[in-house]
Amino acid sequence: METHERFVKSYLEGLANESFPNLWALTSGAFSGASKEAAWMTERLDAVRSGPAACFVEAMTAELYSAIAQAAKNDGPSGDAEVARIERSCEILEEEAQRFLGDVKITLRDGVRIFEEHERETPQRGAEALIGICKRLPSIMQRFHAALSMRLRYGEGWAPQVSTPDLAERSQRSPPTQTLLLCTRYWFVEESAVEQVVVLRRTPLPFDSLEALVAENASVIATIRGDHLAYGLVVDMRQAPPRNDPEFEDAMRTLRETVAAGFARYAVLLESSAGVLQVNRLGRGEGQRVFATMSESAAMTFAKGEADR
Repeated sequence: METHERFVKSYLEGLANESFPNLWALTSGAFSGASKEAAWMTERLDAVRSGPAACFVEAMTAELYSAIAQAAKNDGPSGDAEVARIERSCEILEEEAQRFLGDVKITLRDGVRIFEEHERETPQRGAEALIGICKRLPSIMQRFHAALSMRLRYGEGWAPQVSTPDLAERSQRSPPTQTLLLCTRYWFVEESAVEQVVVLRRTPLPFDSLEALVAENASVIATIRGDHLAYGLVVDMRQAPPRNDPEFEDAMRTLRETVAAGFARYAVLLESSAGVLQVNRLGRGEGQRVFATMSESAAMTFAKGEADR
């Protein structure tokens, strides 16, 4: 719990209060010249941090401390069960913190790649991409809170006393842009109804077995609806442990075929050129039209159908 508190104060609050707003101010000022957007990052982060998921996560600190104190007084099977639930919940806090930092790292690295690609021509050729990369940061924080809220509330049954901001104040803030459809140790599915895009993100945790992989993939498939035939899909595999043995690829085939048939457009986001080659090879072999790329902006553009316009 102390580690989680340090993470919140040293990393989460530092990024939200200083690093993200400062990065946005520098980027938007240098590359868009729109001074009226200077406060956009702070306003968007405030909206995320005052939302119900963030308030739930904040309340969980006191809830877990109280549960730990109570479990220490309770001997017997019920006490052991509560200790096990507390341990699982602390593992969830650690997993989501690592996922959050991994997402931030990947996003910032995408920005560095823009500078490396365009060098002195970055203001002319990379400005729009840099602005788009910065705009991902509030969504990463929103995803962190939503994932913790879902896993702790529905997975472990926690119901802390939540203190929420005044409803009138909250109504003036920007609404969330994504809806969380699924969050497990291995997969994260979120949907933007406005952009008509679903993003399926793989976490860095390896599967314990092929049976666990098949079961997890079935949970992902269950989130696909009929109206998703008009949506685009981005499968973000950048944090996935590298693996390409035949047994693994066969176990993943059902998921690949289902998402290819269930969405209008299908992009896979990868960390390396070797990964791009592997996805292209599988797509050709299975007769699928898939766009493999190392660029998140290119993947999103393709999924939204803007690449064909």
